[in-house]
Amino acid sequence: MLSPRRALAGAFTVAAVAADLWFAPVAASAALARVTCTGQEAVSYSPGLTLTPHDTTVTINSLLGSAGNPGLCVAPGKGITSATYTEVFDRPGASCVQALFNGPGSRVIVWSDGRSSTFTFTAQIQTLPGASLVTLTGTITSGEFAGRRAVETIQIPQLDLVQCLTTGIDNSIALATLVIL
Repeated sequence: MLSPRRALAGAFTVAAVAADLWFAPVAASAALARVTCTGQEAVSYSPGLTLTPHDTTVTINSLLGSAGNPGLCVAPGKGITSATYTEVFDRPGASCVQALFNGPGSRVIVWSDGRSSTFTFTAQIQTLPGASLVTLTGTITSGEFAGRRAVETIQIPQLDLVQCLTTGIDNSIALATLVIL
Protein backbone atom coordinates (compact mmCIF):
# COMPACT_ATOMS: atom_id res chain seq x y z
CA MET A 1 0.00 0.00 0.00
CA LEU A 2 1.31 3.45 -0.88
CA SER A 3 1.96 5.92 1.89
CA PRO A 4 -0.10 9.14 1.69
CA ARG A 5 3.11 11.04 0.90
CA ARG A 6 3.95 8.76 -2.06
CA ALA A 7 0.36 8.86 -3.31
CA LEU A 8 0.42 12.64 -3.14
CA ALA A 9 3.76 12.85 -4.95
CA GLY A 10 2.35 10.55 -7.62
CA ALA A 11 -0.79 12.68 -7.99
CA PHE A 12 1.35 15.82 -8.25
CA THR A 13 3.47 14.23 -10.98
CA VAL A 14 0.39 13.02 -12.88
CA ALA A 15 -1.09 16.54 -12.74
CA ALA A 16 2.12 18.09 -14.08
CA VAL A 17 2.38 15.53 -16.90
CA ALA A 18 -1.32 15.94 -17.76
CA ALA A 19 -0.86 19.70 -17.99
CA ASP A 20 2.19 19.12 -20.16
CA LEU A 21 0.24 16.84 -22.51
CA TRP A 22 -2.71 19.24 -22.63
CA PHE A 23 -0.53 22.08 -23.90
CA ALA A 24 1.90 20.00 -26.02
CA PRO A 25 0.08 20.56 -29.37
CA VAL A 26 0.19 24.32 -28.81
CA ALA A 27 3.94 24.28 -28.22
CA ALA A 28 4.60 21.98 -31.15
CA SER A 29 2.52 24.02 -33.59
CA ALA A 30 4.21 27.23 -32.54
CA ALA A 31 7.67 25.60 -32.75
CA LEU A 32 8.52 27.06 -29.33
CA ALA A 33 10.59 25.27 -26.74
CA ARG A 34 8.72 24.42 -23.57
CA VAL A 35 9.97 25.92 -20.30
CA THR A 36 9.66 23.75 -17.19
CA CYS A 37 10.76 24.78 -13.70
CA THR A 38 10.35 22.96 -10.39
CA GLY A 39 11.02 24.17 -6.88
CA GLN A 40 9.16 25.31 -3.82
CA GLU A 41 6.99 28.02 -2.33
CA ALA A 42 7.41 29.30 1.22
CA VAL A 43 3.99 30.52 2.35
CA SER A 44 3.45 32.63 5.46
CA TYR A 45 0.18 33.69 7.10
CA SER A 46 -0.13 36.79 9.30
CA PRO A 47 -1.83 36.41 11.65
CA GLY A 48 -1.46 32.64 11.62
CA LEU A 49 -4.26 30.30 10.62
CA THR A 50 -6.51 28.78 13.28
CA LEU A 51 -9.87 27.04 13.10
CA THR A 52 -11.61 30.40 13.54
CA PRO A 53 -11.96 32.32 10.25
CA HIS A 54 -10.25 35.75 10.22
CA ASP A 55 -8.61 38.12 7.76
CA THR A 56 -5.03 37.09 7.01
CA THR A 57 -2.20 38.46 4.89
CA VAL A 58 -0.63 35.68 2.81
CA THR A 59 2.96 36.04 1.56
CA ILE A 60 4.34 33.61 -1.02
CA ASN A 61 8.06 33.48 -1.81
CA SER A 62 8.87 31.00 -4.56
CA LEU A 63 12.23 29.64 -5.63
CA LEU A 64 12.20 27.62 -8.84
CA GLY A 65 15.08 25.97 -10.67
CA SER A 66 18.57 26.15 -9.21
CA ALA A 67 17.29 28.62 -6.60
CA GLY A 68 14.86 25.97 -5.26
CA ASN A 69 15.71 23.02 -3.09
CA PRO A 70 15.15 20.69 -4.87
CA GLY A 71 14.71 22.48 -8.13
CA LEU A 72 15.32 22.30 -11.84
CA CYS A 73 14.66 24.77 -14.64
CA VAL A 74 14.78 23.69 -18.29
CA ALA A 75 14.43 26.46 -20.87
CA PRO A 76 16.16 25.38 -24.11
CA GLY A 77 18.03 28.18 -25.83
CA LYS A 78 17.17 30.74 -23.14
CA GLY A 79 20.00 30.36 -20.63
CA ILE A 80 17.50 30.43 -17.77
CA THR A 81 18.48 28.40 -14.72
CA SER A 82 16.03 29.67 -12.11
CA ALA A 83 13.05 31.87 -11.40
CA THR A 84 11.52 33.60 -8.39
CA TYR A 85 8.30 35.34 -7.51
CA THR A 86 6.86 37.01 -4.45
CA GLU A 87 3.18 37.53 -3.99
CA VAL A 88 1.39 39.26 -1.09
CA PHE A 89 -2.39 39.39 -0.78
CA ASP A 90 -5.12 39.62 1.82
CA ARG A 91 -7.33 36.57 2.35
CA PRO A 92 -10.60 37.47 4.10
CA GLY A 93 -12.06 34.72 6.29
CA ALA A 94 -9.00 32.47 6.14
CA SER A 95 -8.75 29.50 8.49
CA CYS A 96 -7.07 26.12 8.66
CA VAL A 97 -10.13 24.80 6.82
CA GLN A 98 -10.33 27.60 4.21
CA ALA A 99 -6.77 28.84 3.69
CA LEU A 100 -6.87 28.77 -0.11
CA PHE A 101 -9.09 30.23 -2.80
CA ASN A 102 -10.32 29.44 -6.29
CA GLY A 103 -10.38 32.20 -8.83
CA PRO A 104 -8.32 34.66 -10.84
CA GLY A 105 -4.91 36.05 -10.00
CA SER A 106 -1.54 37.07 -11.39
CA ARG A 107 2.12 37.01 -10.41
CA VAL A 108 5.34 38.41 -11.83
CA ILE A 109 8.02 35.77 -12.39
CA VAL A 110 11.62 37.03 -12.43
CA TRP A 111 13.99 34.83 -14.44
CA SER A 112 17.70 34.28 -13.70
CA ASP A 113 18.62 36.35 -16.80
CA GLY A 114 16.93 39.44 -15.27
CA ARG A 115 13.86 39.36 -17.51
CA SER A 116 10.35 38.92 -16.13
CA SER A 117 6.98 37.48 -17.12
CA THR A 118 3.49 38.30 -15.85
CA PHE A 119 1.46 35.12 -15.41
CA THR A 120 -2.31 35.73 -15.33
CA PHE A 121 -4.24 32.67 -14.20
CA THR A 122 -7.30 31.04 -12.73
CA ALA A 123 -6.70 28.89 -9.63
CA GLN A 124 -8.46 25.58 -9.01
CA ILE A 125 -8.01 23.63 -5.77
CA GLN A 126 -8.30 19.87 -5.42
CA THR A 127 -8.18 18.29 -1.97
CA LEU A 128 -6.23 15.03 -1.85
CA PRO A 129 -5.41 12.73 1.07
CA GLY A 130 -2.74 14.56 3.04
CA ALA A 131 -2.54 17.67 0.86
CA SER A 132 -4.16 20.12 -1.51
CA LEU A 133 -3.22 20.45 -5.17
CA VAL A 134 -3.59 23.94 -6.61
CA THR A 135 -3.55 24.26 -10.40
CA LEU A 136 -3.01 27.72 -11.90
CA THR A 137 -3.94 27.77 -15.59
CA GLY A 138 -3.52 30.83 -17.78
CA THR A 139 -1.33 32.91 -20.05
CA ILE A 140 1.90 34.86 -19.87
CA THR A 141 0.38 38.29 -20.50
CA SER A 142 3.55 40.40 -20.64
CA GLY A 143 7.34 40.20 -20.68
CA GLU A 144 9.38 37.13 -21.56
CA PHE A 145 7.21 34.40 -23.15
CA ALA A 146 4.26 36.82 -23.65
CA GLY A 147 1.29 35.20 -25.37
CA ARG A 148 2.21 31.66 -24.35
CA ARG A 149 0.04 29.41 -22.21
CA ALA A 150 1.22 28.35 -18.79
CA VAL A 151 0.20 26.03 -15.98
CA GLU A 152 1.60 25.83 -12.47
CA THR A 153 0.82 23.02 -10.04
CA ILE A 154 1.44 23.54 -6.35
CA GLN A 155 1.32 20.71 -3.82
CA ILE A 156 0.50 22.04 -0.34
CA PRO A 157 0.82 19.60 2.58
CA GLN A 158 -2.14 19.13 4.89
CA LEU A 159 -2.07 21.63 7.73
CA ASP A 160 -1.52 20.25 11.25
CA LEU A 161 -4.95 20.41 12.92
CA VAL A 162 -3.46 20.11 16.43
CA GLN A 163 -1.39 23.22 15.69
CA CYS A 164 -4.53 24.89 14.33
CA LEU A 165 -6.19 24.32 17.73
CA THR A 166 -3.25 25.69 19.73
CA THR A 167 -0.68 28.17 18.44
CA GLY A 168 -1.95 28.45 14.87
CA ILE A 169 -0.05 27.93 11.64
CA ASP A 170 2.07 30.80 10.39
CA ASN A 171 3.97 29.10 7.54
CA SER A 172 4.17 26.13 5.22
CA ILE A 173 6.32 24.85 2.36
CA ALA A 174 4.79 23.70 -0.93
CA LEU A 175 6.27 21.99 -4.00
CA ALA A 176 5.72 23.81 -7.32
CA THR A 177 6.06 22.99 -11.01
CA LEU A 178 5.67 25.71 -13.66
CA VAL A 179 5.30 24.80 -17.35
CA ILE A 180 5.21 27.43 -20.13
CA LEU A 181 4.27 26.21 -23.58
